[in-house]
Amino acid sequence: MNTSVVKKALGILLATVASASGYAGDFPLVSNGKAPAEIIIDAKAPAMVRHAAREMGDYLFKISGSRPALVEAGPDWTLPSDTERRIFIGESAFTRKQGFAPDALKPDGFLVGADAHNLLLVGRDEPVPYVENKTAVTGLGFEDLYVNRESGLCAYGQTGSLFAVYQILEKVGGVRWIWPGALGEEVPSAQNLTVPEGRRTVEPEFALRQYSGFRFDQDPSASQWYRRAGFGGTTDPLWPNHSAALIYGNPENHKNHPEWFALVNGARSQVDLCWTEPTLVDEWVRLANEYFTKFPDAKMFRVVPEDGSGTCECARCQSRIDQSPPHIGDGPIGGNALLGNLYFPTVNEVARRLAVSHPDKLVGALAYSTYLKAPYLLEKLEPNVRLMFCAMTPTMWAGSGYFEPIAQFEKTWLAKGAKSFAIWDYMNPHLFVTGGNNGLYTPYVIPHLLGRRYSRLKDVANGAFIEAENYSPELVKLSHYGMDHVNWYVLGKLTWDPAANVDAILKDYSEKFFGPSATAMRRFWDIQEAALTNRRDLIQWDESPTRWNHAYNPDVLRRMFAALDEARRIAQEKGEERHRQRIDLIAGEYAILRSCLVDHWKPDPKLLDSVPNGSFEKKKDGKPVDWETTPGVALASSPVLSGKTSLRLEGAEAMAISSPISLMPGRDYRFSVWFKTEGNGDPDAPGARPRLSVLGGDSSPSHPTWRGDGIAGIALAPAVSSSIARPGNDPDWQRLYVISRPGPEARIRLQGAKGYTVWFDDATVELLPEGWQSKAYGIPNYPAQN
Repeated sequence: MNTSVVKKALGILLATVASASGYAGDFPLVSNGKAPAEIIIDAKAPAMVRHAAREMGDYLFKISGSRPALVEAGPDWTLPSDTERRIFIGESAFTRKQGFAPDALKPDGFLVGADAHNLLLVGRDEPVPYVENKTAVTGLGFEDLYVNRESGLCAYGQTGSLFAVYQILEKVGGVRWIWPGALGEEVPSAQNLTVPEGRRTVEPEFALRQYSGFRFDQDPSASQWYRRAGFGGTTDPLWPNHSAALIYGNPENHKNHPEWFALVNGARSQVDLCWTEPTLVDEWVRLANEYFTKFPDAKMFRVVPEDGSGTCECARCQSRIDQSPPHIGDGPIGGNALLGNLYFPTVNEVARRLAVSHPDKLVGALAYSTYLKAPYLLEKLEPNVRLMFCAMTPTMWAGSGYFEPIAQFEKTWLAKGAKSFAIWDYMNPHLFVTGGNNGLYTPYVIPHLLGRRYSRLKDVANGAFIEAENYSPELVKLSHYGMDHVNWYVLGKLTWDPAANVDAILKDYSEKFFGPSATAMRRFWDIQEAALTNRRDLIQWDESPTRWNHAYNPDVLRRMFAALDEARRIAQEKGEERHRQRIDLIAGEYAILRSCLVDHWKPDPKLLDSVPNGSFEKKKDGKPVDWETTPGVALASSPVLSGKTSLRLEGAEAMAISSPISLMPGRDYRFSVWFKTEGNGDPDAPGARPRLSVLGGDSSPSHPTWRGDGIAGIALAPAVSSSIARPGNDPDWQRLYVISRPGPEARIRLQGAKGYTVWFDDATVELLPEGWQSKAYGIPNYPAQN
């Protein structure tokens, strides 16, 4: 690597002053292919400092082929008089003599000092929570989920010295990490690398930087990637979550204090609370005091309603409720302040009382759902309330009407005195934004949208909890490497510096990981983001926000895959095997989406026979055989995808339901149909979406009974899953599909769209192979960490 380039890159970060050891000059991290002689840590260094030392040694070996010796220095250790190069990691007697005291830094902050012979990397460090530091257990009930015994890493706990190591490896050594495993890292070899002389301080903007996309305790490889990507947080996880179970989970409370529970349809709820009941406040205060007595090192007690909580019907609550309706633009999370006027006065009162008994503690609260907006009855939020604001960046595309209202909501909370403000960001669009059924392999790449939102949070927010579960059957493992890693990579940078230049991050990422294919791969991502963020469809309240085919029309898909194919061709021609392997992993994950291009689709007689009359060729008295239909449904000779007949549906009430389809119990299937639309309706109006639904039933709790569906008295279960489309006048056929496990028998239901004519053709059912998430469609197993 060109050392002058490295010096230029670090020049603005380093104040050039000689360190106290007296050796002026730059520190040779690698000199003539040799690493420094020793890495020095304190003999009593905590586990994360030891891990940092191992990481530095391992990666210096990968870069140069030589490995420094690891030395544990006792209290009497002194700097030898020789001229060997040494790296000091973590606090020790020597670093303290040099004036390196990290205690005043923000959480996870670190100090870097370099001269001709010594490199000092000293950060805010603490014992691994729940392993070394038993007093850190906060009674949240899920401590073990956030520590990985195999890697020895934890999602929480300050690891400033480790982050110092990673920054030197990245900025000086050129090392990069995009996903777990050897294929996800880039480690250039080098003969000479130099850390510029001087001393600097680095602190993350966010104290909490949690990416919750896998079970930390179950995925050692991902736990390593998590830290290398920059994620982490303090020992006591400062993100509040639902806690009303502390009240309703105690059977004695229902018996002795029915007044604590909300009136719903005249009866006391088993879950929802009456937030205006004065004695309920007393109970929250009692629970908080009890909690901090039991766990004196804990920093926060949560006071949060359960997910989906409703309001109480008592006269006191009803007099305070904000009755303003949700409106277009407020988004799927945060339609009004319905519950806010009931909930936040209680939070404030608990906080006021706790400030007397425990002045150094926080009360955790959410701004979420029907209490996302700051309620008008709340003048000021108490300063000891930790507020986490819950909104999903993926829905903030240009035409959604969501970005500016959310920005205003955040400003209002700050104006009401929110002093400890963090965000809960939903980065699981595979579930919420694209639909749980056809969204599992739908990309949602939004690096610039993330940059736009996070940049406005600089100097405002002090944390981000990023909920990113993908809800696949392999939920415990980090997955969707190919589709999600760009967001991961950018988020890791933005949570340290929300004002970071996203284009510079993407340029560096593309060049490092794809070499000669960088331009084509960057175009592949840019086409996707433009299609997602420049569309004009508004968020709807009557159904899920969007589906993949709102953004990925046939023209977008063709341009995307042309760029991906070009990237692979270049890598193949240039002999860039690692680049090609990365592109192949990405292409495998995108294979399901690629199957939605009619260019790549050929009628499969076996699949067409999988649905009774799936191609609508059989007819009797002008109606399709094996389908029950409503008025507004008819056979058409044009347009057709294959054969001679399609099914035409006029308006939202038009519906067709297939005869029963026998399925193998416990297996996944892909239900599919092709469609075209024509008309001048409002594509954002309720009911203006063509829909494919899978109807089925078994003895599972999700659909235990069958019900009538209003067509010829057919007894049907509720829809197990469905997929909707955004209508328009696209000349191409497009695909609707659902991946589902509906039970031993299912039917397909096709529905029309308000203001549009919809044609359906070639409905199919495909049995997916066991383990299809990793094996089918070219999707590889995710590589293990070497």
